[in-house]
Amino acid sequence: MLKRRAAELRGDKTFLTTIGTIIDPDSIRLGSMMAAMLALHPLAEVKLVHGISGQIMDKVITGEIDAGYFLGDVSRPDVGFFPIRDVDYVIIAPYNWREQTKEAALSDLAGMPWIGSNPLSSQRRILTALFAKHGLALPETHFEVDQEASMIGLVKSGVGLSLMRAEIALSHEARGEVSICDFKVGRCPLSFIYLSERHRDPVIGALLGALKWSEGLG
Repeated sequence: MLKRRAAELRGDKTFLTTIGTIIDPDSIRLGSMMAAMLALHPLAEVKLVHGISGQIMDKVITGEIDAGYFLGDVSRPDVGFFPIRDVDYVIIAPYNWREQTKEAALSDLAGMPWIGSNPLSSQRRILTALFAKHGLALPETHFEVDQEASMIGLVKSGVGLSLMRAEIALSHEARGEVSICDFKVGRCPLSFIYLSERHRDPVIGALLGALKWSEGLG
């Protein structure tokens, strides 16, 4: 079976693969990955399914998709992963709150209004771990959103604080739209995940080969 599948992936036949994506295409360098797939496997048909990290993990486990991008620590033994890079996160506040929030401790920030994120999102997991580490309960929220653009928009409108990727927050702070708090959140790993039992599957091999090539590792 694997030999036949390998022959298909060498270009003898078309094969279909489904990949889960998260955040935005530029941040995960999706264009480079797709260009590598086209160059290495010109007969491949690729279907992209967008979601948040927890959803992508669930779809990989159930076999709904072959592989996908994931933000966070991969602790399940049945899930294999290829580490791509670490992503910096920061806490952002409305710009006109900067006097109160810029140098505030996490305990003080916890008492302010916050914008919530989807329970399956990387933001929720990072925030839960962060507050637990400092012996604090998650702050109450009146809004729950699952898109970074919505989070940024609500922060800019003065609704509350939010966790955000530093690469996104910096440009908004430079335009005077949000304020980045000095409190250090830390980094979150970005990985490409798949079922461990499929580590010898030629489809997974093709995806990992294209990913490594797109990252300059092939």
